[in-house]
Amino acid sequence: MADAELWLQETIKMDPMDASARNELMIVYREQKQEETSQRAYESLLQLMRDDPHHYIVLAQDYADAGHYADALDILQRLERRTGQGVYPMVHYYQGSYHMKRNEVEEASAIIERPRRAIRHTAFRIPCMTM
Repeated sequence: MADAELWLQETIKMDPMDASARNELMIVYREQKQEETSQRAYESLLQLMRDDPHHYIVLAQDYADAGHYADALDILQRLERRTGQGVYPMVHYYQGSYHMKRNEVEEASAIIERPRRAIRHTAFRIPCMTM
């Protein structure tokens, strides 16, 4: 695990904007039971992410592209916990997609319904099509 920690620290020195490396470093510290260090790494990641849903979606998509859907969901759930009910609707669609990839159809359906219900009350609208 020490090799991973050193590699991640070196990566962050070369590219301070690498959210994936910061996220992985936080996980390494957590797995090593270094709670305070893990918390500092998490706070550093939060500073970089700035509660911007697009940053979280990009980071989650990196994990999803590698087939790590649970990790992708965890990243989006962090944003949801931080921002509450007012999370950007696309976050829910990505969550629903990742649940579908995990064959969690009921969870996906429930999550995808959240923005659909909220659309009536926000400027984020989907045009209705009539035939």
